[in-house]
Amino acid sequence: MASTCVAIASLPPLNGFVGEYLIYLGAFEAEVALPSLAAAPALIVIGGLALIGGLAAACFTKVFGVVFLGAARSESAANSKPPKLLMVLPMLMLAPLCLIIGLASPLLLTWMEPIVSVPTGLPTAAVVEALQPVVGSLSSIVLASVLLMVLIGALTALRLKLLHGRERGETVTWDCGYARPSATMQYTGSSFAQPLLQVFSAFVRIKAAPVKVDGYFPEAVQLETDASADPATELVYRPVGLGLAWVFTHLRRLQHGQLSLYVLYIGLTLLVLLVWFVASGA
Repeated sequence: MASTCVAIASLPPLNGFVGEYLIYLGAFEAEVALPSLAAAPALIVIGGLALIGGLAAACFTKVFGVVFLGAARSESAANSKPPKLLMVLPMLMLAPLCLIIGLASPLLLTWMEPIVSVPTGLPTAAVVEALQPVVGSLSSIVLASVLLMVLIGALTALRLKLLHGRERGETVTWDCGYARPSATMQYTGSSFAQPLLQVFSAFVRIKAAPVKVDGYFPEAVQLETDASADPATELVYRPVGLGLAWVFTHLRRLQHGQLSLYVLYIGLTLLVLLVWFVASGA
């Protein structure tokens, strides 16, 4: 699950990063090579990719943290058992491919050079020359990623060696002065996303029910927030959809099953086209 989240968030060195990185390079190349006005779409692409990448990273950090980290909030969650091997086997087979494709991306890009030359119509030599800097930069990123993974593995092995044979135990961390900590004090999905939603408060309407807390240790306190009201949906898509539905509902009156009227529609259409043709020819 962790590798899937990292891959979807387009973080190196997994497969999702490669495609986004190539789009970034193409947009930056267009920004440098094209005139100012023609380069505006490339600038929009760069800003859009940066925004999408940041939101994807925040989204899947929230998903992984809420699902796999923290304390269980219900008895059923506390007593849950991991799925059987057959249920996770497809993910176990696909997860390594995310890493393999990312690490082998320079080699895969080199193999694709003759394929790229076919739809573009460019000679293979020109494609190889254009992609050579891209392959070099990807190779540097892959090398740095491999060195980082080796370093993490070495530190993990060193930790295990130092702790081998020693008595280890578990205890709570500093609880920030909470006298009675519980699972309800940890972050939920909505509380994790609240700072990000505040940044985009101009585009996302957040509705929160007022909360009143009585006493130092209240038995039950509940806060409800709702960010489902999308301004784009309410102000654009819904009115447009309702308007189109109204138009097409009234146009259904033209379809009533009478063949004679259908022939009349065809005759009127041909007459209008004939008049338009004669008028335009004149």
